[in-house]
Amino acid sequence: MRDVRDVGRRQVPASPCLIEIAGVAGAGKSTLSAALCCAEGRYQRGPFIRTRAPSHLVYVLRGLPRLLPVLVANAARPPRMSWPDVKLMAYITGWRDFLTRRYGSSDSAVVLDQGPIYALVRLKAQGRGVAASHPFQRWWNDMLAQWLRTLSVIVWLDAPDDVLRARIDARANAHTVKGTAADVGQRFITRYRELFDDVLRTVELSDPPRVLRFDTADTPVEQLVTDVRAILESEPDPSCGP
Repeated sequence: MRDVRDVGRRQVPASPCLIEIAGVAGAGKSTLSAALCCAEGRYQRGPFIRTRAPSHLVYVLRGLPRLLPVLVANAARPPRMSWPDVKLMAYITGWRDFLTRRYGSSDSAVVLDQGPIYALVRLKAQGRGVAASHPFQRWWNDMLAQWLRTLSVIVWLDAPDDVLRARIDARANAHTVKGTAADVGQRFITRYRELFDDVLRTVELSDPPRVLRFDTADTPVEQLVTDVRAILESEPDPSCGP
């Protein structure tokens, strides 16, 4: 079991091993997450926020004071955020404490599919009016810095644009640009990749998290699982060590 740190008179769990799998739509995030966590072992898929669950709502409410300036700015800057956008902000703001308290004293490696880095990029990519406001920019920068101190590893998946577009169109579930014209899909991919690149440049100047990059165009998911596990087990860090 992991150590527990003393902070004043409170005992705070040590940082858990948090692995975010990130990438543009179609890169294979969900496929890799499911494959990493399908077998019994230390890899567990991290839960997402459920605002109707009392145990989750506590963390949403704790984050409200930090969100209020953004929500006020949102009311004055159309197009306004949707309820899913607000839930993403609540997740980004409060979920770090939830994950730390739930997994900080365990030996599990928690895999986040559509985790905080993805959520931060998505909020910017959607171009809501509030995204240009000072309260949002300040909150966004603070949250990125906070999560970079919390995440242990970011697994970045990518593939050529034509492969990404084909995968988006072939997926069973709905997607914003599924079945749209090629130029619409290309603008979507380009926008997200540019925003991810900006974040990853910041990530690679910090320590942790580490960034592991993989091209999924010709690599079977089984090989990706083997490669990711091999790196984590051969080069352990304090939170993700076996």
